[in-house]
Amino acid sequence: SQAISSEIVLEKLFDTVMRKAMEHAGADRGLLFVPRGDELQIEADSKISGDHVIVSLRGSSAAAAAIPESIMPESILRYVMRTHESVILDDASLANPFSADPYLLQRRVRSILCLPLTNQAKFSGILYLENNLAPRVFTSERITVLRVLVSQAAITLENTRLYRDLEDREAKIRRLVDANILGITTWSVEGAILAANEAFLRMVQYDNQDVAAGRVRWWDMTPAEWREQAERALAEVIQTGTVQPFESEFFRKDGSRLPVLIGATLFQEGGTDGVAFVLDLSEQKRAENRLRAAMSERTRLSTFRAEIATALASKDTLRGMLHRCAETVVRHFNAAFARIWTLKSGDADLVLEASAGIYTRLDGRFSRIPVGEIKIGLIAKERKAHLTNDVQNDPRISDHNWARAEKIQSFAGYPLVVEDRVVGVIGLFSRHALTESTLETLAFVADGIAQGIDRKRAEDALKLLKDQLYKDNLALREEVERTSMFDEIVGTSTPLNAVLSRIAKVAPTDSTVLITGETGTGKELIARAIHKESRRVGRPFVSVNCAAIPRDLILSELFGHEKGAFTGATQRRLGRFELADGGTIFLDEVGELLPDTQVALLRVLQERELERVGGGKPIHVDVRVIAATNRDLEAEIANGTFRQDLFYRLNVFPIEVPPLRERKDDLLLLVEYFVQRYGVKAGKDIRSIEKKTLDLLQSYDWPGNIRELQNVIERSVILTSGEVFSVDGLWLSKKS
Repeated sequence: SQAISSEIVLEKLFDTVMRKAMEHAGADRGLLFVPRGDELQIEADSKISGDHVIVSLRGSSAAAAAIPESIMPESILRYVMRTHESVILDDASLANPFSADPYLLQRRVRSILCLPLTNQAKFSGILYLENNLAPRVFTSERITVLRVLVSQAAITLENTRLYRDLEDREAKIRRLVDANILGITTWSVEGAILAANEAFLRMVQYDNQDVAAGRVRWWDMTPAEWREQAERALAEVIQTGTVQPFESEFFRKDGSRLPVLIGATLFQEGGTDGVAFVLDLSEQKRAENRLRAAMSERTRLSTFRAEIATALASKDTLRGMLHRCAETVVRHFNAAFARIWTLKSGDADLVLEASAGIYTRLDGRFSRIPVGEIKIGLIAKERKAHLTNDVQNDPRISDHNWARAEKIQSFAGYPLVVEDRVVGVIGLFSRHALTESTLETLAFVADGIAQGIDRKRAEDALKLLKDQLYKDNLALREEVERTSMFDEIVGTSTPLNAVLSRIAKVAPTDSTVLITGETGTGKELIARAIHKESRRVGRPFVSVNCAAIPRDLILSELFGHEKGAFTGATQRRLGRFELADGGTIFLDEVGELLPDTQVALLRVLQERELERVGGGKPIHVDVRVIAATNRDLEAEIANGTFRQDLFYRLNVFPIEVPPLRERKDDLLLLVEYFVQRYGVKAGKDIRSIEKKTLDLLQSYDWPGNIRELQNVIERSVILTSGEVFSVDGLWLSKKS
């Protein structure tokens, strides 16, 4: 046990354990296994040769080659590894729990002892011993000795590993210190640097003599604004023994500052001395500053370009758009003022369109600059940028006295070009020096400004063209619209034109219309014209003659009925209002409605809802209502036969259709229209109208209006046998 405990080198420990085990156990072969990860690995193999014990360590390639593949009963090994219990087989040739192991079947081993190496329940390895000659070799006395041996071996193995790990760590630390890659110091909690490697001393510009003299103190080297951070780190290391790396700064010997990353630990818990590493962050900080500056410049340029793009995207005039661009240039470059001139194709002069900064007026001597003259004109002619930081002496600057009075030091100008066409020049004057990056920045936005000028000019030209076309074609367009709107309504008289004008105004709305006039004046044609020119033209137009429907069926006709609502209602039926949903319903002769029907109609007009006859569920409808009557509804209201509230709902936009006797100017057109229409229908080629007939038609009052005229013309066409149309005067003397 003493021999084993004194070994601190692993290879010597393995050799000693195997020799002592073989000497005291009576075995002729032994193996020592040590876990490596999840698997066991053979570290030593021993055997008896005469009176000597031969131990082969795993590190020897010759020994490794001497070990055959099948060298132990694997089932026993796995059992001991799993249970941490010993296995003793007095006679392995007899039946036992491991008899099926291939190794036992092949080798005919007699005595086997397999002991776990454990220290405080921690598994450290396995000692395997066997004897192939005699049974019961491993007596209780020998086993007792071997248990003491493996117990001490487990303790020593653990200590040896710890010692080797410590040596490895110390060697690594020593290599790190000697390599001078990091600054390494020993320090005290009182603020002193006790020792330091060359890397640290180079960082802070001190030497070993300074350290020995006590002139290097980490607390004194810490700037005031970093001391709070240092105090927190010191409190943490005193409390926990270590501190996570943190950033700080040190004063160098020359007073300059050094950015550093510091990590520290105490040598022992509760101690006052420790070790610290210090990493110079100077290069990292410089890289961060370069990156930050680059990102700042990139952000600044992106912001500049975004502001210019926003100005160019505005709906303002060309001057307003360019003025916003000039203001952005002044703000971005901190310029005294900036200006933008434009040049139209074929023009010889640049025109000042925008000025921002200390000068904002667009008149004066530089409001127009000939191409090729002074700095702006030369930039346009040569299509080259120009930069000078000596405005007061630059020959391209025309007024040096002005430059001196205003303390203008520099100028930068850039041509604005689109597809090889110069469309303008941008220039800025500054009271401080400019750099070549100024031109680069102007180039960054010049293309966008040039494109904006070109686009705005195109938009303005297009707008002028559109306005001119609108003015030139307004009358024609109105005439075409009037013709297409009222192609079924014939006439040009003043009374008819007044009606058509009211139709044109009300048609685009959804307002309810009440059409009044004598019978036969064409009220349904007026209603159809309103529908045709409305937003509902693609939806149904449903016409209902309220006077032609039996009074007891009018509710069902208008609003529909449910199955079984009355005798004969064998199925549900949709009313005219539902059929017209989304479109227009024309209620002709609305004055003939009964009071109960008037109430139902009033609800539809007010609520846009109806109920079918026999139903109780309200149904929403979207219908425009146009009503017509030849009655005097105001007189009907006075007589109590028509509801006043319904009248007001219907009479939102009244249209009165004039009788034919007030439209005598339209008579000839109407006669020609009906003669042509019915002539084609009858297959007759009527080419003229008898003058006597025209005089007769003009003198007649037409009480039946257009309907009466239509009937007379149709009847006469049937009787006409030649190419000349005529009417029998006797027909007009009779009342239709």
